[in-house]
Amino acid sequence: MPIDLPEPPKLRERILAVDLAVVATVTDLSKIETAEGFEGPRVAGVFEVEVERVLLGEPPEKRVLVRVLGDGAPDEPTWTSDLRPGARLLLLLSRDVAPELPENLFAPYFSSAFSIDDTNRVAFPANVLDDVSRRGLRPTRGRAPLERVQKLVETLTRERADRERELEALIPPKRVRRYPEVQELPGAVVPAEGPVGPSGPVFEPELDGGRPAKPEKAPDT
Repeated sequence: MPIDLPEPPKLRERILAVDLAVVATVTDLSKIETAEGFEGPRVAGVFEVEVERVLLGEPPEKRVLVRVLGDGAPDEPTWTSDLRPGARLLLLLSRDVAPELPENLFAPYFSSAFSIDDTNRVAFPANVLDDVSRRGLRPTRGRAPLERVQKLVETLTRERADRERELEALIPPKRVRRYPEVQELPGAVVPAEGPVGPSGPVFEPELDGGRPAKPEKAPDT
């Protein structure tokens, strides 16, 4: 039984946030390893899935690795997402990034692994659906046809692209400008771009601190 996560985001926000949305079949649990950084004992299982249909994103290859956290001992873990070998699922995935990890490794976004039955209907828990997804999917008893799911993903993908364009419009384009050449010798002249204006007179103070008087002619009356 999957572990419930507190206040998970709704389906619309999940689709807007993920890197990859695919229909895939779980082929194998390739390995189980200890998960570090948690208070209690936890494990991570790496599942191999075969991608059948891509709804969002670009998988690096047809075979994708999905890493899932679990509680308990390695020989009998309780997974946060139910990826049993042979299961056909709708997976909403985020890339699992680290220097030592392969490029085709992903993780279910907030346990987003939804089963697909023999009639191509996807099962969604009631707490996952929001008003937008309910209107788009029109589910019956928590199940919606896969084709409606694909149309919802396409609609939200266009919305995400609009968001990104609006964000880019708020950021002014960077000015590309070459820095002036810097010479290493102290006192060397550093050339600057553009005109620097006419040079002014050089001020040379008198030794006595004053300046010579100039005779002035009174104005005619």
